[in-house]
Amino acid sequence: MKSVLNITAAGAVVALASSAALAVDQGQAMQAMNGFVGHWEATGMTPEGMQLIKPGTNYTLDEIYQWTDDRSALLVNWTMQSKGDIEIPLSWGSGMMRWSEADKTLVYEWSGQENGTSVHGSATCASMTKNSLRWETEATDRLGRTTWFTVTTTFPNLHDSSSWTNEVQFTDKNWKPTGKPSTIEMHRYNAFAANAGKMSEMVGTWSRTLPGSNKETWTCKWGPGQRSLVGNRYATRNGSTSLVGMETIAWDEESNQFRGRYWDDQGVMINWAANN
Repeated sequence: MKSVLNITAAGAVVALASSAALAVDQGQAMQAMNGFVGHWEATGMTPEGMQLIKPGTNYTLDEIYQWTDDRSALLVNWTMQSKGDIEIPLSWGSGMMRWSEADKTLVYEWSGQENGTSVHGSATCASMTKNSLRWETEATDRLGRTTWFTVTTTFPNLHDSSSWTNEVQFTDKNWKPTGKPSTIEMHRYNAFAANAGKMSEMVGTWSRTLPGSNKETWTCKWGPGQRSLVGNRYATRNGSTSLVGMETIAWDEESNQFRGRYWDDQGVMINWAANN
């Protein structure tokens, strides 16, 4: 349900819309929220209609969704900054997405800053389908100026949670569209790739010759989603080759470290950690 997510400073929450919109069901809504969990990023250009950020500004958007301890709501944090030689903060803030028993639908409430001006807002999930949510959103700045827009969040593949899109449409207070809609494509943040640096150059096959015409070969390939490295160590002795060791390397976001595990055919196991 990241769609309801703050698209940017305006805390633009994603609204999902579909051709066959259904009344919001609590069970389906809570399941949809799970699709937003994680760390997401996007790049794009700010659209017409934002009160405090000029249109046509290239930006990067970073969003994190986390369940509360009782899994009753999602905590949301976002940062948007200009993209270029000098990165300037455009928008940042936090919010909460939850089921409202009073409204019988999902609601999202948030507050933050846009270009240094305080803003707050709320969104109500007006309808949802199997793979989309549609939100009706209003945002008000500290001067009392209000902006209305809808956000439609769509998950293109229910079996692949690596991306989703938000279509933002600015409207009047009666939700009548004004101007053209804009689309943001969110991608799951790859912390391993962002921190790997030259470690990614390990991918491939490497070998060295040992005394007595023996040889040692190391093969390294990407793990699932290019979020880890998986290595196999082979030894060739007297013309016979066998697997003698394996290693996995991944990024631990909690400790901000690389963590690896190596084990061999002699029962030796080594767990290690290293800073970037």
